[in-house]
Amino acid sequence: MHLLLIEDDEILGDGLKSVLAQNCHTVDWVRDAESSLPMLASNSFDLIILDLNLPGQSGFELVDGLREGAFDPRTGGDGTHPGLRPYPGP
Repeated sequence: MHLLLIEDDEILGDGLKSVLAQNCHTVDWVRDAESSLPMLASNSFDLIILDLNLPGQSGFELVDGLREGAFDPRTGGDGTHPGLRPYPGP
């Protein structure tokens, strides 16, 4: 599996990446939400492991933005990509 780890804590991020890699996963690790956008635009991930309390934009804000189509890294932020639909909510 190809995983994206978004975690700002160096010790936790390094440990998670090591354990996941030992279990035959490919792991890309970024330390903030803003750095994840280019990764999301240029890669296809099977799973995203997301810290919610990140510096700058929080994990909650990143997820909300992706769900609402407020920004879409594949289209430069306008949310017009045909595969991205606004999250309908619970």
